Amino acid sequence: MKSSHLRMPSPLAVGGVLALAATLLLAGCGGASSADSSSPGSASTDTGSTSGGSTDTGSTSGDSTGSVNPAVVGTLADSAAAAAAAAVTCDGSSVPCQLGNTGPGGGLVFYVDPAGFACDEGATCTALEGAPAGWSGQADDPIGVWCMEDQPGFATVSTDGGTYDAFSTTIGTGLANTRAIVEACGPATAAGVASAYTGGGQDDWYLPSMGEFMLLARPMYDTGTTQVWNGLNNGWVYWTSSQADPDFIGPNAAYNGGVPMTEGNGGIGTVKTDPATVHPIRAF
Repeated sequence: MKSSHLRMPSPLAVGGVLALAATLLLAGCGGASSADSSSPGSASTDTGSTSGGSTDTGSTSGDSTGSVNPAVVGTLADSAAAAAAAAVTCDGSSVPCQLGNTGPGGGLVFYVDPAGFACDEGATCTALEGAPAGWSGQADDPIGVWCMEDQPGFATVSTDGGTYDAFSTTIGTGLANTRAIVEACGPATAAGVASAYTGGGQDDWYLPSMGEFMLLARPMYDTGTTQVWNGLNNGWVYWTSSQADPDFIGPNAAYNGGVPMTEGNGGIGTVKTDPATVHPIRAF
């Protein structure tokens, strides 16, 4: 169990903070684009289905984000298996976690590495959990921008005794990325909304890195006809905390990803002021 926590500059009410009247739709499986709409709508996507009960240990690539090699990640057999797993609450120490368990923050565990991974300033974690559906107080995940229009882009920032750049895309780096975004761009951002969440009495929720989101956006279970994505909205595009370029704007300023996550719609660079959906995770 790690001991470090993210501290917000000021409290931020999550529900409805950034209800922007815009949406990002997946352009097939190859990218994202802005469209006028009152809410993030569904889009035609590849379901990326896998056989029930399988565990994928191969790499998952994105458009220049590198790859991740999950230790324990895959799909449960069906809704019954998912319900049985969720009935077990784990803490990663006295109760080791398995895929689909309920984590200390009340979310579902979507990644487990028994050997441990670096997660924050020298700490070691063994699992990632995603915030439960409805975490923001709304039925759907809220929308936010990566950085505000009146803020410059950034290469590095210093906060909480460390220097961060938000370029990391690997597992365990989302918290540091989130710190950098909140410090440079303020709390009224996707990262600020994610880190303001305190579900389960935990104050270390954050916006996932690209590598972490790739795992979060895989189905928790997939029967071939029914897929369930860890509380995410199917067909929507989500912000990650990984920036591709320090510039404030540009076609590759920061990475987002679509649900379901497939080889074609992961790691799409887009302008930081575009709206996209927000879903927090935490490492423990």
